[in-house]
Amino acid sequence: MDVHRSATHGRMNHSPSHPTQAFQPIHLQLEALRLRHQPPPTLVLDAQPAQTVISLHSTPSELQSWSQLVRSDLAQHRPLSRLILTWATLVAEIESLTVEARQHFYAPLLLYGVAGDLSPEPGDGALSLARILPLLQKVSDFQEHCQRVMLNLFQQLSIFYSTQPEPAGLPPSDNREVHFQVIFDHLGRLLVTLITLDAIIQSHTALQTDWLAYRDLVEGALSDDRARPGLNELEIQLKRLDEKIFGAGLFLACVYQPYDLDGLNIPGNEALFEALIFSLKCSLNDLDRGVGQGQVDFPLHVVEFAAKFVLISTLFRIPEKRLSKRMWDHLKKFPAVVLFDTVMWFPDQFFTSCLPKYAKTVDDKTMQQFPTSRQTSIKTSAQTLTQDMRQFHAKLNSWVIQMETKLKSFSGTPSLDELERKSQLLLQGIQLASTIRGTVSLMLNVHGKLSAPLTKSSVISLCTMLEMLKAIEYVYQRHMLSILDVINHANQHRSVMIITILGKAKRVLLSTSDGGVGVGSDRNRQSQATKSTVLASLVLAEMAISGAPTSERRLITRLCLAMASQNRTFKEEEMRKMSQCMQELQALSLLQRTVQDACSAEFFYSHRVVLPVYFNHVYESRHDSANRLMYMFWILRDCCQPLTQVVHLADSKALQSSFEAEIMTIFENTILKPLCKDLETDLRLQVHSHLKLEDRNPFTSSVSKDLSPLINVAPILFVGKFIDIKAYVEDYLSRIFYNLTTVALHNWRTYGEMRALAAHKFGTVTVDDHLPAQTLEQGLDVLEIMRNIHVFVAKYLYNLNNQIFVEESSHNKHLNTINIRHIANSIRTHGTGIINTTVNFTYQFLRKKFVIFSQFLYDEHIKSRLIKDLRYLKENQAYPFERASKFNKGIRKLGHMPDGLTTYLDQFRMLIAQIGNALGYVRMIRSGGLHFVSNAIRFVPDLEDIPNFEELSKKEEMSSESIEAARILDEVVANLNQNFFDGTQYFQLLVQVFAKQLSEKKHVHLKAFYAILPPLTLNYLEYIMAAKDKLNKMNVKAAIFTDDGFAMGIAYIFQVLDQWSGFDSLHWFQTVRNRYVKQRSQVMEQMNSQNDEKLKQTLSLTLKRLEAYQKEFDLLNFSLSSARIFFRNDEDEVDEADQDNEEEGTETETGLASEGNPGKTTP
Repeated sequence: MDVHRSATHGRMNHSPSHPTQAFQPIHLQLEALRLRHQPPPTLVLDAQPAQTVISLHSTPSELQSWSQLVRSDLAQHRPLSRLILTWATLVAEIESLTVEARQHFYAPLLLYGVAGDLSPEPGDGALSLARILPLLQKVSDFQEHCQRVMLNLFQQLSIFYSTQPEPAGLPPSDNREVHFQVIFDHLGRLLVTLITLDAIIQSHTALQTDWLAYRDLVEGALSDDRARPGLNELEIQLKRLDEKIFGAGLFLACVYQPYDLDGLNIPGNEALFEALIFSLKCSLNDLDRGVGQGQVDFPLHVVEFAAKFVLISTLFRIPEKRLSKRMWDHLKKFPAVVLFDTVMWFPDQFFTSCLPKYAKTVDDKTMQQFPTSRQTSIKTSAQTLTQDMRQFHAKLNSWVIQMETKLKSFSGTPSLDELERKSQLLLQGIQLASTIRGTVSLMLNVHGKLSAPLTKSSVISLCTMLEMLKAIEYVYQRHMLSILDVINHANQHRSVMIITILGKAKRVLLSTSDGGVGVGSDRNRQSQATKSTVLASLVLAEMAISGAPTSERRLITRLCLAMASQNRTFKEEEMRKMSQCMQELQALSLLQRTVQDACSAEFFYSHRVVLPVYFNHVYESRHDSANRLMYMFWILRDCCQPLTQVVHLADSKALQSSFEAEIMTIFENTILKPLCKDLETDLRLQVHSHLKLEDRNPFTSSVSKDLSPLINVAPILFVGKFIDIKAYVEDYLSRIFYNLTTVALHNWRTYGEMRALAAHKFGTVTVDDHLPAQTLEQGLDVLEIMRNIHVFVAKYLYNLNNQIFVEESSHNKHLNTINIRHIANSIRTHGTGIINTTVNFTYQFLRKKFVIFSQFLYDEHIKSRLIKDLRYLKENQAYPFERASKFNKGIRKLGHMPDGLTTYLDQFRMLIAQIGNALGYVRMIRSGGLHFVSNAIRFVPDLEDIPNFEELSKKEEMSSESIEAARILDEVVANLNQNFFDGTQYFQLLVQVFAKQLSEKKHVHLKAFYAILPPLTLNYLEYIMAAKDKLNKMNVKAAIFTDDGFAMGIAYIFQVLDQWSGFDSLHWFQTVRNRYVKQRSQVMEQMNSQNDEKLKQTLSLTLKRLEAYQKEFDLLNFSLSSARIFFRNDEDEVDEADQDNEEEGTETETGLASEGNPGKTTP
């Protein structure tokens, strides 16, 4: 019988004729060109945006036709070539049918009725079914094609295993020893394909419902005589589809078709029956040994076995009980198998529907065990799923490390051991991915079928396992260049191993062949014919395997090995070795396709309901899961591919667009929006951290966690679009800053600080809102401070280095500050004339304070003590620390102020600090004026050459209004220029105005002021240390960190009273330093000599206290030296320069610098 391909429909047809024509040559035209030899890997620009931009495709393809591959120049090989050609074309046709069903039928049928976010309308069911009718017609044609191919296959097998005389041209031989396992394996895959189509259609409720409704609609339309002529043909086609597709089923239609046509009694062919039984036993043996375990389709091997068992039982008879018992033992291990996506296969239901009589003979306990096993598997897997995930993760890490180390060290000429290790490593990755994919798919589908809920931990474990699939795929992509080199060498090595075994078998066969042909008994003739067939098979196998390992050559090789395995041509070890080489050769040749199938996650579309749980987990554990987000979107990318194949919708892309929108909505609600909200809250809390806020628990508050891992995730490619988390956050912050600033313009600075903090902490770049901000940030107005300067200097503390006033205490949650920018803005409001007014107000304030200052020093208790100190200083060179401490304590005996807390010396210190604050305010007024004038005059190009605009206007004969405007401009520019270069020294003025009056004889008691400074500094030290200690305590009342007004006031008074030389003669700061150095050394000696740990801890605290006191004294010394520079005149600078030159030698000898020398300190 001739086998040919129809040029019109692309279907295989059979034309019955005499059986002797079964092995005549077959000519099939291949649609694509095939490469005869393995091509080098080529760089291909991938047009699909969802995949990598550059990918490598190395799957070998064939250029030659089937007839060219099996052609032989020897006449005795031609009959065998025709036979191999027949089997090869049939197997290739079966393979093409399975691929066609998977690529064109599964997804459109399974997705029928899914409309995404499209709202259903009346009549949509009938309209959707009308659109899918052409697909159902193709499925019907596909089933008829499968029937013809199966009938043709069994006719060919029946003739091959027939006991009739051999066809013309074939030598006599016994074919019972020939077992085409490859043919029966492909037959099983075709049967599984039909079973899958049946399961999709029969379990699809929407399709069944719409089909019945459409049938009723057509039958109702047939009642109209006018519409009947156009619907008769449609009714006939619908009845045919109903019988074939929605009736008994595609699988049973192929199984129960008549096979005894053309005079062939296929059911009565015992040799064929024995060959099929042998195939079943081989399949069971492979399942026992775990052959194929870890492959993508390993669970389907069980379904293939069951399908072939049903076929043999229907076509011939029920196999022996022993084989049946072994089959049920294996089926118990697979109570449920995933056929495709969400389509499940249950062994008990399958045999009950396909072989009801046989199912009744099976033990009831065995049949009832399957539902129980499915329920038990759910409970067991839920308990061990987390542990399984960790085991998979450990295996994945080990495999990745080996891939990274071994593939990088790949050389051009590897050793056989190295090549074997690397090729096995490549196969291990596929096995791991297949196992993970099978576990996830089975778990999700079984829970869905049995309506068993999944726990949160189970969902996270399953999603993590899906991420592992994409991680494996990514590793293969990264090392594809090295992998291709390994594949090329490994394929060559396995081909050589097979060729070596074939060559050895040929030599043995030729050495045992008889010399005569056609002489002797029939048994000798048959033996000689068998050897001739085996020899020809070995030659054809060697020819096929010598080329590139294409699918065509591998198939021909396996068929030839099946023909050559009769008469014990190969030893058992050789057969096992060749079988293993052929399996590995196929796995390595199809590595890229196998990796893609093993790592595919198309089935996740039906289980996308778990996505919110997964995304919430990613957000909660962002440090560990943020960088794995791209793997999940690769999984979702796989789900998009079958969505484009739907045919029941008017727009084939509508479902994909709906899916994309759904994913983005889930991602936005679970990650993006919470991220933006928490980020905004975190920025607000940090900007307002100076306020007293409630304590935040870092273990319960998500705001306290670091959000940068999610923000720094690289843009993720999803269906041709990039998901940029950072850009989304930047857009959100830009919008929120703009909208809230427009609502409350006075908060512009807060949102500006949040913008700057976000840029510094997270690297975000937001769009400037360009709103008119409250630039007139002047805080307390200068006029208000000037009118209430006595209140200002008492309530604010001065910082010398930063030129800022900080409020001492407040009933609010924040402290007000005054800096140069505030003063400059206020001067811009009131004009520069306010500077002189402020200095005049300060003069009035200082005059009042100097009266109190004089009264304090004139007091008998104070004056008497100071006189004693002056007498002591005449006899000694330095003021001792103990005397100053005694003075400070003695003042406390005089009593306290009405508040009961402060002493008279405290009040005197506060008086000096207020004087210093007033002078600091004058300094700030001067700096603010310069700041304002410099900003105002910066637009004048040359201050030394300013043109006269009034004269220029007159030369141009402008209008009187323009000339007047030019005159005003000249006055403004001249005023700015004068203020800019104004060298008024307000400090010198304030010094001179008081120095003359206070130097009179009636103020002679003021000359002893410098003697009170040592106890006054000790009082200040106690005050500042106590105030700073309160900063670290819960009660921050009366806590401060700066009070440089004290140093400023002392420097001013010394300059007014001309007592710097007297103070320098005290060597006070040097005395203090020497004391603390001595005390520290004594404490250190005690710590070194003591062994008591508690005493050591006490001494350690004492040492820290001494260091803190010495640090504060040093700070006071530095501040006083800096303030001294503000008040010195030109004569002082010359005298100090001479003094520096004289003391330079002394400082070199002693190694100590004078603490009171202002020439050594910068402001």
